[in-house]
Amino acid sequence: MEDAINIMVVGECGDGKSTLINALRDQSRSEQALCGKNPSGVTKDIVMYPCPDINGKPFNILDTPGVGDHHVTPVALISMIEEFLMQGVVPGGRCQMAA
Repeated sequence: MEDAINIMVVGECGDGKSTLINALRDQSRSEQALCGKNPSGVTKDIVMYPCPDINGKPFNILDTPGVGDHHVTPVALISMIEEFLMQGVVPGGRCQMAA
């Protein structure tokens, strides 16, 4: 899947990252992302969700914990992202960052 499109969604707690992902993900290939307003955050790990292909290219969206989660500082989130990407689980090896 070298030509996969990978998008990582990053933002503050409660901004709707998981809600956006639920609207885009392929429901037959992934479970619903947990979402809701919670000052301590809902998403605790980086999770990859397959989405319907775009022009024949596989499309994945990656959900991240919200910045401002009581356990996730901006520095901790950057460290989590680096560790996740180093695992080699993202097809194609390219991620585009969107904030």
